[in-house]
Amino acid sequence: MRLHPAVPVLAACVVLGLHVADWWFYVADDAFISLRYVERWLAGDGLTWTDGPPVEGYSNFLWVLLTAVVGATGLDLLLAGRIVAVACGVGTIAALAWPLARAQPAGGWVAGLAVALSTSTVLWIPGGLEQPLVALLMALTLAGLGHGLSQPTVTVRTVLGPAIALALLCWTRPDSPVLVAGVCLGWFLAAGQDKAALRSAAALAAIPAGATLLQVAGRLAYYGDWVPNTAHVKVRPSEAHTDMGALWTAQALDNHLPLVALAALAFVGWPAGEAPRSRVRLALPVLGVWLSWTVWIGGDIFPAFRHFVPMVVVFAWLAGSGVVGLSARHRAVGPVLAVVATALLGWMTVEQRGHHVVARAHNERWVIDALDVGTLLREAFWEEQPLIALSPAGALPYASRLPCLDMIGLNDRHIGRTETAGAGWLGHETGDGDYVFQQRPDIVFFQGPRGGDRATFTSELQLAARPDFTATYAMVRWQTRAVHADAPVVTEPWVRRSGRLGPVESGDQVTVPAWLLTELGGTATPDDTGRLRLRLAAGEAAGASVVLPGGTWMVEAPPGVEVSVEPDGRRTRLGLTATSDVELASLVLRRASPHTEGATGSPGDPP
Repeated sequence: MRLHPAVPVLAACVVLGLHVADWWFYVADDAFISLRYVERWLAGDGLTWTDGPPVEGYSNFLWVLLTAVVGATGLDLLLAGRIVAVACGVGTIAALAWPLARAQPAGGWVAGLAVALSTSTVLWIPGGLEQPLVALLMALTLAGLGHGLSQPTVTVRTVLGPAIALALLCWTRPDSPVLVAGVCLGWFLAAGQDKAALRSAAALAAIPAGATLLQVAGRLAYYGDWVPNTAHVKVRPSEAHTDMGALWTAQALDNHLPLVALAALAFVGWPAGEAPRSRVRLALPVLGVWLSWTVWIGGDIFPAFRHFVPMVVVFAWLAGSGVVGLSARHRAVGPVLAVVATALLGWMTVEQRGHHVVARAHNERWVIDALDVGTLLREAFWEEQPLIALSPAGALPYASRLPCLDMIGLNDRHIGRTETAGAGWLGHETGDGDYVFQQRPDIVFFQGPRGGDRATFTSELQLAARPDFTATYAMVRWQTRAVHADAPVVTEPWVRRSGRLGPVESGDQVTVPAWLLTELGGTATPDDTGRLRLRLAAGEAAGASVVLPGGTWMVEAPPGVEVSVEPDGRRTRLGLTATSDVELASLVLRRASPHTEGATGSPGDPP
C-alpha cells in the first residue's frame, strides 16, 4: 500500500515544529531594527528608524511589509514576525516536498526532512529576520521550474510563476538578483539551451528585473540612495573579508555535509519525464553564484550560517529529486533511501548543535536584557525624550521608542559611509566618534545594553579617546525590572552631565535627579511608575560630579542622608552617605549669597 503524499509532508512539518521549539529562545538583535521600522510605520512615522531624514536601515522590505500586515491586527510585533516565519517554514516544506511526494513519498520525506532538520533554516524561524521568506520563495521557484522541466515544450508561460516568486525574492533581500542570475542561467542550461530556452530564461529574468528597478526607484524617491544603507556598512570587499568569506562558506558546506552528499543522488536519479540531470544543471549555477557571493562579501556574523538558507533549499530539492528518480527505477530503493537519509540528516543536526557558529546563538541572550533596558528608558524618560547613542541598534531602541543614534551606522547615513580598513568584524567596522559627540546624545552605551567603560566598536573607541568625554559624561548605574529577562539587569550607561537628563534649574533652585547620583556609588531602580529612584541602606554611599549653573548653591540634605560638597575642577562633587534606609528621587540645591556658610560655587557647563 502506497502512502498518501500528504503523509511525508505533514510528518516533516511535525519535525520542523519540534525542532523550532528547541530554538524558540533565540531572537537576533537586528530583527528589532526591522520591527522598529514596522512600529513607526504603523504609528504614521513612515518607514523610518528615528526622527530626521529617512534612512533605509533594513534590508528586507517584503518581510517588513508582511510583518506590518500581521502586526496591524494589534498583535505583539515580535509574535507577528514569528507567525509569518512559521507559515513560511511550513510553506517551504510543502512547496518542496509535495510535488516530490506525489511522485514518490520517500522523495518528499527526504526533501521535507532536510529543511526541518537543518539548523540554518530552523534557527531563523524564531530568529526574526527574513530567511524563512527567502526559503519559501526559493522553494516555490524550484518547485515551479521543476514542474516546467517535465513539460514537453517550454514557453514563457512555463516560467511565469517562478518569475513572480523571484520578483518577490528581490523585494525580500537586495542581494537576491545574484540568486536570480544563477536561476536564469541554470534554467537555460536545463531547459534545452535552444531558442525556446533562451526566451523563457529572458522572461524568467525580466519580471524580477522589473521588480528590482521599481524598488530602486522607490528607494531613490524616499531615501535618496541607490542601495540600502546597510549595504554601505556590510558590503566592503577586501582581501581579508574574502578570506573570512571563504572560511565561512567552507564551514557552512561542512556543516551540511550529509545533506550535500544526499543531493549528489540527483546526478544518478531524476524524476520521470525529465531530461537526465536537468535538475543538476539548473541547480549548479545557483549554488556557484551564491557561494561565490558569500565568499566575496565575507560570509556572515550571525549564528547558524544565515546566508546558507537558500542553499539548504537547493540541496534539499536535489536530494528529494534524486530519491524520486532512483525509486522510479527500483521501487524497493525508496524506503531504504528514506531510512538512510533520516539517519544521515539526524546525525547532521546533532553535529550542527555543537558547531561554534551554531552554538553562538546561546551567547546572544543579551538581546533579552536589551529589551528590559529599553523598557526602563522608555518608562523613566519618556517626558525628557533623551537621545540615545549605541552600537547594537535593535532591541534596546525598539523597546525604548526614544530618539536614537546608531553608532555603527546601519541607520545613520553619515556613519554608514565612513572609511574602514576592511579587515575588522564584518558589518561592525564603521564609526565616527567625533560625529557622535557633536550630536550631543544624552545617553551613550558602550558595547551593549549592560554598558560599562569598555569601549569596543569604532565610535565607542573614538569617544573614549576624547579627553573631554569623561568631563562631559558620567557613567551611572541603574537596574531594570525583570520584564523579559529572568532577573533584573544592571546597566551602566554614560549620561551627559548637562543634557536633558542633567540637573534642572528652576529659578533659585537646581534639582539633581536620582539617575545622576549613582556615578560615585549606589544603584537607581524604577519605582511603580517607572521613574528611577536612588535607594540606600544605612551606611551606603552614592554621589555624582555634577555641572551646576553659575552662582553659589546650598544643598538641602534630605532626612537620613549626609551630604558632602567638594569642588571637582569645573564641576561640583556631591557625596551622599545614608544614616538610615532612605529613598531619593532627587537632591535639591538652592541659590545662596557668596558669603553663606556651607555654600558651594560652580562655574557651569564644561566646554
